[in-house]
Amino acid sequence: INAEYMGESSWVDGPHANCSSSVCMYTFTDAGTPKITAMTPTTGQATTSVTFTGTAYTGPMTVWFGSQTACTMAPASPTSAVCTLPAVLPAGGYPVAVQVHPLGLSAFFGNFTVALNVATVSPLVGSRGGGQNVTIVGQGFHTAGTSVTIHVPCIVLSTTLTHVLCVD
Repeated sequence: INAEYMGESSWVDGPHANCSSSVCMYTFTDAGTPKITAMTPTTGQATTSVTFTGTAYTGPMTVWFGSQTACTMAPASPTSAVCTLPAVLPAGGYPVAVQVHPLGLSAFFGNFTVALNVATVSPLVGSRGGGQNVTIVGQGFHTAGTSVTIHVPCIVLSTTLTHVLCVD
């Protein structure tokens, strides 16, 4: 399809273009729309493998969790694909969108919840008077806006996706 607007033209071609003579039609069809029938699991931690099942997995796939591109992969079969979440997703809920190239976005929009994982807290004992540095190690901490309470608010000094340092 040669599209022209105000003297500018560009060539567009794809699986849905239908040109005859000087007229081109572009049709959206159910048959041309990738379908996701299931996403499992729907909750997990960073680096969780998420399986998508459905139809029309004809080419490379891109999966987004929120605005974060989680992965670009080749489908395992015409009906199954697996995406491993990146370690850079903090805990929280994310809308999921799947694009199958060259067909476009699937007719599926689900949600995935990244769970917060606390692995260790050090030290385990401190003074009742406070003033002790406390290190929390895990996965999924937000780098801004993280708060910690250990009977009373702990003053957060620094945060990464895997560590929080605070003074109790």
